[in-house]
Amino acid sequence: MPLNAQALNTATFAELLADTHHTAVHLEIRDVYAVGDEKDDFENFLRTGIPNLDPARSFWPQWMPLVQDAVARGVVMRRARIVSEPVTDYIRYEHAITPLNLRAGEDVRWLPRRRASDIPLPGNDFWLLESHARALAADVRRRADQLPKSSGPWALADVVLREAEGRLSATLEGTVRCVQNRARLVRALYERLDRLEAALAPERVVPSGG
Repeated sequence: MPLNAQALNTATFAELLADTHHTAVHLEIRDVYAVGDEKDDFENFLRTGIPNLDPARSFWPQWMPLVQDAVARGVVMRRARIVSEPVTDYIRYEHAITPLNLRAGEDVRWLPRRRASDIPLPGNDFWLLESHARALAADVRRRADQLPKSSGPWALADVVLREAEGRLSATLEGTVRCVQNRARLVRALYERLDRLEAALAPERVVPSGG
């Protein structure tokens, strides 16, 4: 059963990915990350320059099956990485272990930050799952249909949903601009959902003074 917007707030990433059937894109914009489970491999790479490409190490035993299962059912999984130059030690390490991402079935692309200077980037990395946007659109439609079709909130929601349907029907490419445009769509759907909930809320009754 597809997840609805409320379920999306509590679902694990594995559940979200399991409910995705077309595209999943990760935008990465940081130059340094906490190494966590990668600490030993990262330090060894800094000493030797040789990456550990053993898929049985670190987080790979958990991550690779998730990706492989998704790809096997037709999901296109992409990463768009924006990096500064010269690259940091972590980005060098990340680039060296990317063959494991590719082996799992991901499509990974890199963009120098200087070539993204005209793109208003978000403050954090994020995943953009096709199922997320579709679940939001379904929730917006469900809330809108509770209002009279002659109402302003219904008409505005209908415009947003028509635009959303057109964008969601288009192939999600791995470019930064494409990911950014899809993120804006998700934000617009959330805003419309908030406004519909406000329109559906019972009017507050202000008690009269005695």
